[in-house]
Amino acid sequence: SAPSSVPMATISIAGRSTTPAHLVPVDDRATYEAAASARGPTLLQQGWAYGKAVRRRGQAVERRLLVEDGAVIGAVQVLGRRVALGHVALWHAAGGPVIAAEASTTAGVASLATLRRRFGWRRGALFVATPGGPSPDLDRQRLAAAGFSRAMTGHATARLDLRTSEADLWRGLKATWRQAVRRGLPDDVVISLTDARNDPFALAALLDAAAASRAERGYGALPESMVRDIARGGSCLLATASRSGELVAGLVLPRHGATATYQIGWLAAEARRSSLHAQLLWGAIGWLKRAGAHWLDVGGLDVPPGITRFKLASGATPVRLAGSWA
Repeated sequence: SAPSSVPMATISIAGRSTTPAHLVPVDDRATYEAAASARGPTLLQQGWAYGKAVRRRGQAVERRLLVEDGAVIGAVQVLGRRVALGHVALWHAAGGPVIAAEASTTAGVASLATLRRRFGWRRGALFVATPGGPSPDLDRQRLAAAGFSRAMTGHATARLDLRTSEADLWRGLKATWRQAVRRGLPDDVVISLTDARNDPFALAALLDAAAASRAERGYGALPESMVRDIARGGSCLLATASRSGELVAGLVLPRHGATATYQIGWLAAEARRSSLHAQLLWGAIGWLKRAGAHWLDVGGLDVPPGITRFKLASGATPVRLAGSWA
């Protein structure tokens, strides 16, 4: 049973009594990730390393297991933005809460309402949920049943199921990708696939190159310093291509539980017309699959058409998430 300090409530939604909801604090990474990331594809913002990196920047971070009828049905990481005197005015479950894919349609409604009351009304703050789980339609239904109103439509992303066979993953690639991989690499190009913690110098070089490219093109992204902290704080695939010892392409794919996210992709000007990007991503897919990852989120699709086409060429399935609800 839940500790006596854990809030518990029986909540009436639309005239019906729902299951008592417990929000159980969790400070163990393995327990949290088993309850959240392993239950379906998740967003990076619900990852343990992401929360750790955010906390270093002065934000409040709290994690809870969602327990209903004596069973853990999911988990949530809530980020708090501080204002004057350290008071948190906004609590945001970015990418969460994550509710088990196999849970019933009514499961999670009581937990959502309890989260809203615990982090919103009782703290004099606004609580916003932006689920990024495997069932966006179900997320919307649960949020509406718990009394939330949608504040913003969800962004589009694409996910690749790595639990399928390597043969099926290969068939899912666009034909031009398969041709590129078959051609192989030029003799003077070397590819490296490793955990980012094993090669901090290559990670730093790639992040510096990506930052310069982002500044030149004027597009937004997660700050490179944040990506560096996430990579240091958890499992993160670093995929690089070098020619004569010089970096010419690279990818950074942080892992959060059973999901990996395509966070940074960079190509030197000389490599932009080559097949290196496809070669790197195909290599990353195999590396992640062998490492036990179940899903790869190739990133948002609300980007220029050329980038969207590249991401979908991996065989990933597009999905429109539930949006932000308050």
